[in-house]
Amino acid sequence: MADEREEESAFWSEDQDGTVIEIPDAATAGDEEDEEDMADEEADGIGPPPGEMEDDQPLAPSFVHGEIGEPVYAVAAHPTAPLVAAGHGGDGVRVWDAHTGEELLRADACHTDSVTAVGFSADGEFLASASLDKTLRVWRIGRRATVPPTLPAGAEGDAAADAETGDAGTDAASSDVASGAGGESAAAAAAAAAPSAWSALPAAGLRSLWEVLDGKAKKKAKKAGAKGSKKAKAGKKKAAAAPSDEELVASAGPVPMVLEGPAEDIEWMTWHPTSPVLLCGSADCTAWVFLATTGACISVLAGHEGAVTAGVFDGPGKRVVTASDDGTLRVWSPRTGECKLVVRGRGWFDPGAPVVSLACHPTKPLALAGGVDGTARLVNTLTGRILATFVHQTKAAIALERVANQTAESMGRAIDAAAARMRAGDEEVTIPISSAAEEAVAVEEELGGAAAASASAGDAAAEDDAADPAQVEVTRASIEGVAFCPTEDLQLAVTAASDGTLRVWDLSTLTVRAACRQEGSIVRVAWHPAEPAVVTCASDGSVRAFDGRDGTTLSVIPAHAAMCLDMQVRVWAAPEGPGAASSGIPWGEAVVVSGGDDGRLALVELGI
Repeated sequence: MADEREEESAFWSEDQDGTVIEIPDAATAGDEEDEEDMADEEADGIGPPPGEMEDDQPLAPSFVHGEIGEPVYAVAAHPTAPLVAAGHGGDGVRVWDAHTGEELLRADACHTDSVTAVGFSADGEFLASASLDKTLRVWRIGRRATVPPTLPAGAEGDAAADAETGDAGTDAASSDVASGAGGESAAAAAAAAAPSAWSALPAAGLRSLWEVLDGKAKKKAKKAGAKGSKKAKAGKKKAAAAPSDEELVASAGPVPMVLEGPAEDIEWMTWHPTSPVLLCGSADCTAWVFLATTGACISVLAGHEGAVTAGVFDGPGKRVVTASDDGTLRVWSPRTGECKLVVRGRGWFDPGAPVVSLACHPTKPLALAGGVDGTARLVNTLTGRILATFVHQTKAAIALERVANQTAESMGRAIDAAAARMRAGDEEVTIPISSAAEEAVAVEEELGGAAAASASAGDAAAEDDAADPAQVEVTRASIEGVAFCPTEDLQLAVTAASDGTLRVWDLSTLTVRAACRQEGSIVRVAWHPAEPAVVTCASDGSVRAFDGRDGTTLSVIPAHAAMCLDMQVRVWAAPEGPGAASSGIPWGEAVVVSGGDDGRLALVELGI
């Protein structure tokens, strides 16, 4: 089971009432009655509608014109400002201000291979990207010190002061208003009526209040002496040769700080929940912790025997939890790189069965890991105790898949035989399908009908293990996403699979709270930041929202014309000033930024 170590003291404060939820020892999740009730609803057509999209349905309008032309593998939204970033297959990163529509960064050649992850730091002061070229890139995010030049006369000083102090600047009338009837009086009236610079920015496609800066802050220039003059002359001689187009592109825009270390592809990256610290995992069996302000490597987490497929900081940020292709989970000290705990063995995933998704509870020492075997494990990250096993496939699903496979095989043989008889000149040809139908009926009777077609997760796993591989070939869907509900009064977790199924689990009873199915494979899953709603993106290009309490479909958004590859959910507070509404962004409401295989970054309103 888990490597036994002394239980450490809880890393949350006592005044937060941080106690581990009471969960039965080594429980296997799944309640037969609950799943029977869900089966009844599905059989009677009472369950929530799947929300299928039409093939010719137009794409949802986006607040950002994010047409890149390369697959968008990673997206991110700034925690407080209306900024979005995309990492794409053209080895680059782009950043937009969703309020003004301005493209703040186009670094299409900053990496030498596809970008696998992008993200803003918790304080919003840094942007980082990870790539298959084994490196990370870091930029700084800051406010512009200057105000757009089209502000009306007299407003520049106040707006500039506001921009420098981090407050919302002074508003301005658009050039159309200033040049229309009334002249100076109209401009003055407009300036007086709108006290925030946010109002002026989208009026005529003006500049953003934000900018992307070099990864390292520039040092103050020293006075040039004799040596400086010689260097300047040498620089002029070198500049005599005209630079190539590639050199010009590479030198344009802010220069990122490059972080190196892993020997193979970087597969994922994440930020510390409060500090400017980066964590990334590599195919070389290691994870790395970097300080973004200096680029220094804090620690190397070495010990896995396979690619590190997922990793997160725990809620307080005092521990790192990683998962690997070797089927294990490890808990580390990010400061020292010491491995505190290894979870494996009985009750865990089979050795060598890859763990592909991972999440940590925001306040409790709990981790949820999803594997390619169609199961997820709930574990205490202090003790290594395995608390529950969540299984997506039920007995009914296995039986129905068995019937479908056998029916398809028998139908194929019957069709081939009929075609051969027709070629031989037989005029009366029939295709016998009664055997398959009889078998399907027999399966239903064996399970006791649709009402009993859903058994407990433990029974499903036992039946699958006992099945004869020569007769039953069951391919379980991989658990591609897991997440804990951030709402404090709801002890819920969600698991999402590549077959389009989604399960919401009640952690207090270890039973299924809600079950949903959608078109396509689920690629990412996340909770709404403030509501008990689950958001998914899938291979059919859609973004969907479900009520985590009962599985009701809340919204279906056609975000992409091809597979949706990544997404993030944000709620941005409205900036000061009446001009905030002019951009159309639903301030205070949830928005989803997503990237797809169609080369598009989309920023859409979730609408719940």
